[in-house]
Amino acid sequence: MKIYHYTSIQTLALILKSKKIRFNRLDLVDDLEESIYGSGPSLTKLGLYTFVSCWTKSNRENLALWNMYTRYKGVRIGLDEMPFKTYKVNENFTSLLPNAMNFGTDYFMTSFNNEAKIYDVEYVDNPKEEIKKLIMPTENGGILIDTTRIGIFKRKEWSMQEESRFKITVQPADVYGAAKETMNSSSAPLYNFLYKMFDTLGTSIIANKPINTTYIDLNLDSTKLDSIEIMMGPLTSDADRIIVESLLGTYPSAKICNSIFLGKMREKK
Repeated sequence: MKIYHYTSIQTLALILKSKKIRFNRLDLVDDLEESIYGSGPSLTKLGLYTFVSCWTKSNRENLALWNMYTRYKGVRIGLDEMPFKTYKVNENFTSLLPNAMNFGTDYFMTSFNNEAKIYDVEYVDNPKEEIKKLIMPTENGGILIDTTRIGIFKRKEWSMQEESRFKITVQPADVYGAAKETMNSSSAPLYNFLYKMFDTLGTSIIANKPINTTYIDLNLDSTKLDSIEIMMGPLTSDADRIIVESLLGTYPSAKICNSIFLGKMREKK
């Protein structure tokens, strides 16, 4: 099965050159409701710590997506439904992340809660109520965070997007500060580093402390790029097609086709 991503020709060029896809932080996507509501007793804004890459499983052209993300002048990328490099954690779990722990300067992310999976967005009447349930208190005074359902609720009015998405969940922590403090430690430096880092985790989440990183790039499986499919947007030109053909020059099995709306739409002045 193929999945599809509507984007600009410029972004296509960057994807093919880097062989990466960019995941954007959830509080920076077009639907503000995905991140403004809090979860659990402390109203933690989990969207601050969630990154998404948005696709659709529908092979039917979507005029709303053409307009919203390309102004009808971009492309639709088609790739196999798991286009990323994946990493086996155990017999039952495959991750998007290569290492058990992966670090940024002010966050870390773990392989075991970042499954290599595409999630279908759920379109609901009240996303605020659904997001509120993502953190639940436990009997022993702790909390349980349902990371699998972070970033999948949108209001029903967005359903024309028919969206599915990949997700990365991170935890905010002063990784740089912890590393600096333990760099010269001669007494169990790794233990001290992890202790200091995790010591900042709980307070950072409760305070909704933002992280500086606005995106995370993940590696594509280069073998999946060999079968990439590109659809030219409804208002693309012959010159645009020449550019795309040039970009795909090293992918002899790539396919290019035209939108069914090509030549059937008038550009608004």
